[in-house]
Amino acid sequence: MKILTRSLVTAAFIALTVTGCAPSISPDTYSTSGAGQVNRVIAGRVVSARVVNVSGDSLTQGGGVVGTVAGAGAGAIAAGSAIGGGNGSAIAAIGGAVLGGVLGNYAEKKITSQQGMEYVVKTNGGDMISVVQGISPRFSIGQHVLVEYGARARVAIDPSYNSN
Repeated sequence: MKILTRSLVTAAFIALTVTGCAPSISPDTYSTSGAGQVNRVIAGRVVSARVVNVSGDSLTQGGGVVGTVAGAGAGAIAAGSAIGGGNGSAIAAIGGAVLGGVLGNYAEKKITSQQGMEYVVKTNGGDMISVVQGISPRFSIGQHVLVEYGARARVAIDPSYNSN
């Protein structure tokens, strides 16, 4: 039983290591494909700000597939090699794969979840728009901001109103 427990802990560790980290939703982070891209910018004021939870998207983040597969593979190898021989080893590998897959999926969901801020901005043209981005920097209700949008939207301080 100690060998099985040790094997499953190893499988969970490998699954956590393989799944990586949550993608950055910071407004200060640009991808290499986003650098040099032309975006539109509109001015407005923050009318609402609230903390929201952001989780990995099943289409862009693998939806737990990476963690499930990594955990299943690690669990199968760890349990199969640690227990018995012949049929016992095969049964242990199957059990290790199932448990490792569950642990890997859970680990990936926890790793890719993070907090963000949802800002509702009333543009100077009177439109209302919403942007979700990283928790920092924070903007206050009534604060003048610039909303940049294109492939990705972000809210930034409007230096023409907020300069010191």
